[in-house]
Amino acid sequence: MSSGSEVVLSPIEKLAPQVLSTIGLYAGINCALGPPTDLVALLSSSQALYCVLSYRANQHLWAAVFSVKFDTSAVERRLGERWTTSGCIAAEGRKRFSALQRIRRGIVAHSAGGHLADLWVAYLMMLESDGWNESQLIEWANLPAYLYQVVAYRAATPHGSSVLWFSDTEGTALALWLLWMTSSEESIRDEHPQLRAEMRALLHTFLVAGYRYPSTHTPDAHFNLPLCPSQETIAAHCSGPPPKTRRMLHWNHTIKIAAPTLTSAAFLSTSVRIEALQDTVPPQSTGLPADRASADALGLSGKTQKDVDDFQYRVRTRFWERCPKSTQNSDLHVISSRRHDEEWHRLVSCYDPWDPQSTVRGAVYQRGVLAGTWDGRIMLPHSNHFWPMLLDPSTPTSSVGISQDRISLEIQEHHCLSPDEPLSAGTDATGFGDDILNAYLPRGTAIRHVQDGIIAINPVTGRQTRYETFVPGTESAPYSAAAMAKLQCKWIGTSGRADDDNDGTRAYEAHSGALPADQVMPIHDDELWEDTVNHLSSGVNDIIITGKVRLIVLSLATGSCGDRCRPARSKAMRGVILQF
Repeated sequence: MSSGSEVVLSPIEKLAPQVLSTIGLYAGINCALGPPTDLVALLSSSQALYCVLSYRANQHLWAAVFSVKFDTSAVERRLGERWTTSGCIAAEGRKRFSALQRIRRGIVAHSAGGHLADLWVAYLMMLESDGWNESQLIEWANLPAYLYQVVAYRAATPHGSSVLWFSDTEGTALALWLLWMTSSEESIRDEHPQLRAEMRALLHTFLVAGYRYPSTHTPDAHFNLPLCPSQETIAAHCSGPPPKTRRMLHWNHTIKIAAPTLTSAAFLSTSVRIEALQDTVPPQSTGLPADRASADALGLSGKTQKDVDDFQYRVRTRFWERCPKSTQNSDLHVISSRRHDEEWHRLVSCYDPWDPQSTVRGAVYQRGVLAGTWDGRIMLPHSNHFWPMLLDPSTPTSSVGISQDRISLEIQEHHCLSPDEPLSAGTDATGFGDDILNAYLPRGTAIRHVQDGIIAINPVTGRQTRYETFVPGTESAPYSAAAMAKLQCKWIGTSGRADDDNDGTRAYEAHSGALPADQVMPIHDDELWEDTVNHLSSGVNDIIITGKVRLIVLSLATGSCGDRCRPARSKAMRGVILQF
C-alpha cells in the first residue's frame, strides 16, 4: 500500500528523459511557423514533464526545436561552431520569439528602448535567412504591417528639435531596409495612394539632403584604410556622419555592429514608388523620333520615343527575391543567406577607419558585382534651390525638387591581382584625403585598354600597373588564362596577414548541427576566448571601374558609388571613370 504522500506518475511521466525529449521535439515542431505552443502545452501539463522539458532543464531540446524553425547556416558559416552550441541556439530562439510576438501584436513602444531592439532582431534574421527566418517574420509575424506602424510612430514622435524619423538614423535605417527587404512589386502596386504619397514625402529629405545622413560605412574621402594612428582627424567629406554602432547580444555572444546606411534604402524605396506611378501615366514623347535608327537618319541625338517608353514601362528596380526554405543548401546559384555575407562583414568590421584588424572581418565586396549593363534612373535635386540649402541649413528640404531621367551604363571591373602592387592613391588639395573627385587616382593618370585588361600609368613615377578585366559568369576562372596562372590566393586571419605557410588548399567544413553545451567551452568566456574568422583571399589588391554611358550624356562626378569596399585589407574600390 502506498503512503498518502506518494506521487503516482502517469505512463508518459514514467518514460525515460531521452524519450520525453523526442516527444517534446515532435510537439515543438508540429507547427512550422510561430512559437512551439504544443511543446509549451505539453510541459505545462505536469510538474514531472516540466522538470524534464523546460527551457532551463533541457536547452538541447529547445535548441533542436529552434534549429528547425530558424536558419542557422549563416551563423555557422560566418562565425563558427562556438556560436551554435545548444545554449547559444536556445537563447537566440527565445529572444527571437519574444520579438516576433511583439511584432505580430503591433507593439511598437513597449519599453524605454521601444521598437529598436525588435528592429535589430528582424534585420539580423533577414541577413541570416535561408527561407525560414523570413517566413517567420513575414508570414507569421506580419512584419510589413508592423513596419508601417513603426514609420508612423517615428514620424509623429518628437525627439529633440525634430522627430525620431530624422533624428534617430539607426532606427530609421533599420525600418527602411526591412521595408525594402519585405516589399514586392505587388505590395507597392497595391499601396494606398495616400500612404504612397506620405512615404515619398518622408523619404524626400534623405534624397535631397543625403549628405546629412549616413551614406557610407566609412568617410568617402579616404582610399587607404585603416588610417594611421597619427592621423587624428578625418578629411572633409560628403558622405554624412558614420552609421551608429552598438553592442548587443547575438547568438548569446556580445558583438559590436554598425547600423546599415540610410540613404541607399531611401533611394530604393522612392524609386519603386515612382515606378508604380509611371505604370498608370502615359509617357510624354511627342515630337521625338520613333527609335534610334530614325534619330540617326535625321542626324538627331538624345532620347527617342522608344527610349521614353522603355523608361516609362520597362526599366524597373529589382525587388529582393524570397529564399526557398532550405537551411543546408550549398548551391551557390540558389538564393540564400550567402547574398548577405558581404553586408554582414561590412557591418561588423568597417565602422572604425582606424581599426587595423577586426576579429570577424571577412570579404566585404563581391568581385564582379558591378560588371555588366545597367539600366536605371538618376535623380538630381534642382540646383536653384539645392545650392541655397547648402548655404542655409534651415531651408526646408521640401522646397527642393528632384529631376529624374533614365541612365544606361556599361561597366567593367579591372582587378590588380596579387602579387602585383596596385596604383597608388591620389591626394586632394587639403593633403588629408585621397582625391575622391578624381576617383582616388593621382591627377593625370592614364588608362590604356589592352587585351584582357587595362594598364594604369602613374603620371609621377611613370610606373605601369596591369589590371585584369573581370569576366562575368565565369566564377571559377573570371580572368584570362595568363592571369589565373599567376593569381595568388592566401588565407587571411585575424592579424590581416596572409598565411604564407599555407598554399590556399585548406578548407573548413561548416558544422552541421548543434553541439551539446557540455562538449565545448562555456559560452560566457568572451574575456578568455576571442572569436576570429579566417577566409581565403580573392587575390584582388585593387579595383578600377571603367564604363560608358550608353543612352544619355550627363555631367556626372566620378566619386564613390554607394558603399565603400575593401578587396584587400587597406584598399578601397576606385570610383567610376565614365567615357562619353
